[in-house]
Amino acid sequence: MKNNSRPHLHIDSLAELHTQLGFAKPKHPLFTVLQFKDFPAIELEDGVKVSADFYQITFKKGCCNKMI
Repeated sequence: MKNNSRPHLHIDSLAELHTQLGFAKPKHPLFTVLQFKDFPAIELEDGVKVSADFYQITFKKGCCNKMI
């Protein structure tokens, strides 16, 4: 296993994500819906690795690509 000296931000739960972003606690521990327009500006140092213990599904509004 490599010894990676890059800074690392790990988010363990949706509740922690909400806290980091300044949102109220999620109503459900396994599911949340957020809108990008409500996100605060986030500045991370160059090279910071971000990981999380959950999946993210993103929908783009007005995207011109088509699914077949």
